[in-house]
Amino acid sequence: MTTRRTGCYVLAAAVLFPLVPWLMAGSVEDRFSGVATLKSVANLAALFGIAAWAANLVLASRIRPVERAFGGLEHLYRLHRRVGVLVVVLVATHALFLTLHAGGDALDLYLPAAGWSTFTGVIALVVLVGLVVMSLVGRLTYQTFVLLQRLIGAAFILGALHTFAVHGTAAASPTLTIYLACLTTAGIASLGYRLIGGPLGVGRHRYCVDEVRRLDDDAVEIVMAPVGRPLAFQAGQFVYATFHQSGIPREAHPFTIASAPGDDSLRVAVKRFGDFTSSMMRVRPGSQAQLEGPFGRFYLRRDPAHPQTWIAGGIGITPFLSWARGLDRSISADLYYCMPGPEQAHFLDELYDIADRYPAFRVIPMRKRSLGHLTVSDIEAVNPNLSEGHVFMCGPPLMIDNLTTGLATRGVPSHRIHSESFDFR
Repeated sequence: MTTRRTGCYVLAAAVLFPLVPWLMAGSVEDRFSGVATLKSVANLAALFGIAAWAANLVLASRIRPVERAFGGLEHLYRLHRRVGVLVVVLVATHALFLTLHAGGDALDLYLPAAGWSTFTGVIALVVLVGLVVMSLVGRLTYQTFVLLQRLIGAAFILGALHTFAVHGTAAASPTLTIYLACLTTAGIASLGYRLIGGPLGVGRHRYCVDEVRRLDDDAVEIVMAPVGRPLAFQAGQFVYATFHQSGIPREAHPFTIASAPGDDSLRVAVKRFGDFTSSMMRVRPGSQAQLEGPFGRFYLRRDPAHPQTWIAGGIGITPFLSWARGLDRSISADLYYCMPGPEQAHFLDELYDIADRYPAFRVIPMRKRSLGHLTVSDIEAVNPNLSEGHVFMCGPPLMIDNLTTGLATRGVPSHRIHSESFDFR
């Protein structure tokens, strides 16, 4: 059983556990008899909803044991989005069945006259549904995303107050009350870790910018030295970095580590894509940085029985650069470095130097303007035994999707196709 699957089972058990003490607290036959069924469904939806909501805040915390338990941030964030939709469905189900149970007096449930214990739930419902819909239908700026997370956290606190203040929860079962209190505490603690711990540097490593290497007008390599305990990582992992310099937003953004594990300095390469990365072109030596991590499961597999194909698209070269810089022995691998033209071939000379030291490691630049997009046929022309090896890809999602489809048609097993897309970040 994989770690990720085990984590999902634990999550499902945490969300569904309230059913056990709820069933033990009274007659099931009476609760699902006639109109009482509507209220019972509403109550169960509320219990599952608050449990899933608390668990989702823990998922969003980026705490490393949680990240490891779900197989990396990419899988964890996908699960986080799905659980968020589940929370909305459960909370909406709770409101719907309570409305049906109330009948002609249903409107009174949604007015302040219903009392603060009920109206806090109404506010939580409206805020949650509105914010989740916004996050799912639009591509948000970082500032808007952070604001939404804070508002969703506030809505959770209101929803938890509603859960414990209404008569049914505490009266149903002390075990249920204690369990939900523990989950709620974990959710609020995770929320505090993200919103308060980050600015205070909790769980972060301090670094200082030593050097800024300008690769071209739209890309730089930033070399940082640790201030205190250095960050330990594996080649291919990434960090969330916050830079403390005027003119650069005080935001945590993900950057793949380009240096080899054990190096005295830590390097990240930044390509200009949007407002934040544009501001990173102005980073200066002496600036302070906080690094959170490491994250990711895009590791080098030292499998001598299977040849390897590495495919990098643009700035997706960074994890492979870390792999190559950390080579301590020859490994049979072909690195396809896809770029628009020679002026974007950053680090190519260094990669050639590494290939000179390790003859089984070959570097193959692919310039789109002259050679077109890389295809599986191009790779097979160099390596006819492609289907017998591992393939690693990092770059734009469209490149990864197209090549993954092509590799599957060539018989490459899915467990030997490894990829990391920058899009999920």
